[in-house]
Amino acid sequence: MPTKGALIEYSDYTPLLLGFEFNPENITFSRSTSEPSKKSQSQKKDPDKTGSLGTVADDVTFSLEFLLDATDRMNDDTGLAAALGVQPQIDVIERMATLQSSKSQGVLKLLTVLKKTGQITHKKLPTLLFVWGTRIIPCRLTRCSINNEAFLPVLIPYRARVDLTLTVLEDHPLYAAEQVRQLAMIAAHHLDPGTHIANNI
Repeated sequence: MPTKGALIEYSDYTPLLLGFEFNPENITFSRSTSEPSKKSQSQKKDPDKTGSLGTVADDVTFSLEFLLDATDRMNDDTGLAAALGVQPQIDVIERMATLQSSKSQGVLKLLTVLKKTGQITHKKLPTLLFVWGTRIIPCRLTRCSINNEAFLPVLIPYRARVDLTLTVLEDHPLYAAEQVRQLAMIAAHHLDPGTHIANNI
């Protein structure tokens, strides 16, 4: 059984969870730096993102493309796929991309708030954990595109292609673990006899 990635809401309550039924076909890492304009130089900068030469590091993002397909589960008559297709997974993704108040994060907490107040004050995107191999990265879902490709007779989608952009939260406490992981992998690279670095020492 191959290892599957996941997106998990970072919450004190029952979190939103999206396990990848089919792992992403592409994952693109992006980061750029830019020279600040004269106007921005006169404004207060974030010292954690401003270099000594005045360059500014933009946000780190991951772009994912993957497939949601309930065909096999429908053929196996497994769970609710025959009736609901991939609509539950789509709703989880859409919820992850929805501005929320801190009071509404978590599935059970959301239901409690709705029951008591009948409404939610939206404030910010939920914090997610992108789990992929050895990486556990705190992030927010800042762009979401879902292309529904096939439907049940009742017009519920059972196959869809998803394109997400995750913005890494470098100031989140859990990001320290990702930095430690990176340092460990860099050390392994330097010590690997198969690398040019080890061969040239």
